[in-house]
Amino acid sequence: MSGEKLLTIWEHSVDEWNRFCLAEKALEGKMRWWAIRVISFFIVLFCGVFAVLDPKVATFMIGLGSALLAFFWFINWVAPSGVSMAQPGDKVTTYISPDGIVVNGALHTWTSFGSALDGVGLLDAGGARVLEFNISYRTNQGRQTHSIHIPVPPDEEESAGKIVEYFVKKLE
Repeated sequence: MSGEKLLTIWEHSVDEWNRFCLAEKALEGKMRWWAIRVISFFIVLFCGVFAVLDPKVATFMIGLGSALLAFFWFINWVAPSGVSMAQPGDKVTTYISPDGIVVNGALHTWTSFGSALDGVGLLDAGGARVLEFNISYRTNQGRQTHSIHIPVPPDEEESAGKIVEYFVKKLE
């Protein structure tokens, strides 16, 4: 990424960035709890069906189900949230270019071998606008997609729209 091709540079104030970080953490927490509830449903269903179908293993299945539920809920409770670029702190600068973005010092590029920009869009995240970049990478298990969210500064709504238009045309 060279400075010559920059589309924009956004400065995020400390308060603005910290509000964004809290919103991202809350969203991540909701998604984690939703996932653990789905897993719990299938554990209860699986163990319940086996306990009903074969009463001889009912005690074992209830014990197994309870142990699995306790394990997954405990892991969800103590596990740190995912590594995120959204860490509260000082003023943050975002650089957006046709080749990649730098947010809070982290480079995300879609021009390296095996990576691709899959989409760009504007999202409404609880009253604040967020620019979302969807990038996919080749891994040993196939393609993995990662979404990068960048808060749009209040006075940069128009430039955010132009950035989305630029990338949508580029992706066509």
